[in-house]
Amino acid sequence: MKTLVLTSSNFEGELEFRYGSDGYLCFFENRSGMDRLQQAWLLKRIPPTIDDLKAMVKQSKASKLTEIKRDISFEMFWDRYDHKSLSSKKKAQTRWNQMSKVQQAKAYYYIQTYFNRLPGGVAKKYAETYLNSEIWNN
Repeated sequence: MKTLVLTSSNFEGELEFRYGSDGYLCFFENRSGMDRLQQAWLLKRIPPTIDDLKAMVKQSKASKLTEIKRDISFEMFWDRYDHKSLSSKKKAQTRWNQMSKVQQAKAYYYIQTYFNRLPGGVAKKYAETYLNSEIWNN
């Protein structure tokens, strides 16, 4: 199963597509702020295969496709973020749940880079501050 997330500057949020090992669509979720015209356009053109989705995205300079290797749970994030003693797990989880899957993946995979880039003597941000500041986008 491959999970691909489509984002675009033409709408807020994201569209999630899951394709089976045969390359055919088996799941679609619209978590976007598309208007009715955009939704109607998309529903008439739902890409049945991965290749169709890639071709659709290639035609639009405003769209971006991101493959999500696996769903990343909050517990996976919490375990990887090793500065938890002073962090608020509840606040961090609340923020995590508000994030898109793409944002969650970026935040999760950026943790080690963030830790490596900290100058000596500079404390790590609390987990909730790390999520709120979205430093993986800087």
